[in-house]
Amino acid sequence: MCARGIFTKERIMPADKEIKSKESVYAYKIKKSIYVNTTMLCSNVCEFCIKFFNHGVAGYDLMIASDPGIAETCTQIDSLISDEIESLVFCGLGESTYRLDFMEEIALRYKARGLSIRLNTNGHGNLINRCNIIPKLEKFVDSISISLNAQNEALYNKLCNPAFDNAYNEMLNFTRYCVGRIKEVWLTAIEMPEVDVKECEKIAKSIGAKFRVRPYIPPVKIEKCEGGECIH
Repeated sequence: MCARGIFTKERIMPADKEIKSKESVYAYKIKKSIYVNTTMLCSNVCEFCIKFFNHGVAGYDLMIASDPGIAETCTQIDSLISDEIESLVFCGLGESTYRLDFMEEIALRYKARGLSIRLNTNGHGNLINRCNIIPKLEKFVDSISISLNAQNEALYNKLCNPAFDNAYNEMLNFTRYCVGRIKEVWLTAIEMPEVDVKECEKIAKSIGAKFRVRPYIPPVKIEKCEGGECIH
C-alpha cells in the first residue's frame, strides 16, 4: 500500500483570510477542456511557478484554502460540461499525485461519459506516495504531461527547489515507466534563458516521450479578484 509523503506548510502557499472567505474554484474551463484544481500541495517550489506571483490562470482565481471534496468538485465540473468539452485535465496550482484516489474516482466517472483524461504532473508521484503509482494511473489516465523543466539535474534543482533528493533522476525514471503504459506521454520545459530546449527535446526522444515547450508567463500584478475571477 502506498504511503504519502508529508511536507511542511512552508512548501505550499498559506491559506490566509482572503482565500478562506472567497468562493473556491475547483474546476475551470479553457478551450475544449475542463481543468481540475486538485490541491495546493507541491513537492517543488519552482522559481517560475505562477502561484508565487499570481492567483491563477486565464482569469481564474485558483487559490484554495483546503483540498476539495469529490462531490463539490463534480458539481463544478457538471456546471461546465457541454458538447464541446473533449477532456478533463488534472492541473491546478499544486501536484495532483498527492490525491490519487480523488483523481481516480473523478476520472473514471467522466471517462464513462466520453471524456479523455490528462494529468499534468511534476513526475514526483512515486516519491510522494512511496510506491509505483503508474499501474494505478494507467487505469484512468489517457495522456500524461511531465514537467522536465531543465536539461540537467543542477539546473533543475536551482529552478525547481525539489523536496526530494535525486528528484530529477526519479522524474526521468517516472517518465520511462509511463512510456508504453500510458497512451500518450509528454515531457515539457519552459522557454527560459537558462533552459536549453533542444537538449530537453533530446532527453524526451531518448526516453520515447513526446516533447512540448511551455511559454514562460512573466509576473503580472493582480488588480482585483471577485467571484472567483481575477482582473489584471
